[in-house]
Amino acid sequence: MMRLSSRPKLVVLVDFENFFGACARQGIQFDPVVLNDCIRAVAEPVEKEVFLDINKLTDFDQRKWFDQGFGLIHCPSRPRRDGSSKDQVDPKIVQRMLCHIKLIDAREVNGIALCAEDTGYALALQSIRDRGMKVFLVSADPHQPSSLKQLADETIEYRESNSAPTPYEKASVLLGRDVYSSTAADVD
Repeated sequence: MMRLSSRPKLVVLVDFENFFGACARQGIQFDPVVLNDCIRAVAEPVEKEVFLDINKLTDFDQRKWFDQGFGLIHCPSRPRRDGSSKDQVDPKIVQRMLCHIKLIDAREVNGIALCAEDTGYALALQSIRDRGMKVFLVSADPHQPSSLKQLADETIEYRESNSAPTPYEKASVLLGRDVYSSTAADVD
C-alpha cells in the first residue's frame, strides 16, 4: 500500500489560557479553525487536546473546539491564599506529554506540537527530543525569543487568515501540495 503523505503525525497539546493570552498580545483572535489550518499545513494531527478550566468557556465555544476535533481536558482552577486562582494546566500537559512518549516509541506518531509560550514545558519537550522525535511549537509571535523555540525542530506560525481558504486551497493542504493541481490519481 502506498503512503499518501510523508508529513509528520503529531499529537497537538494546547495550553488554552497561555496561548489565548499570547494571541491577544498580538491583537489576533485565537480560533480553533485557524489553529487546525496552521497545523495541517505542515503536519497531520493525530490527536488534539485543549487544556483549560472548561467552566470558563461558553457552550458555543466548547462546540467550536469539538467541531474541529479537539478534546477538552478539564483543569479546574484552585484558589490561592491571596484570593487569586491557579489552573492545573501545566502539570496535566507535562503528564500528557510523557504519556504520549509511549505512542511516539511505538511510532504511531512522530512528535508533539505544543501551543504554549510557557517555559515550564522545556524539560518534557527535551525528553521527547532526546528520544529522537520531533517537537513543533505553535507560536503567535514568531519574533519572540523563547527557550521553547530553541527546543523546537520547527515553529508553526499561528496567524489569522484575512479570507477563508478556497476549496482548492483546502485541497492543496490536504494533499500536501503548495499549489493545487489535479492528477490522474486524484480523479480515481
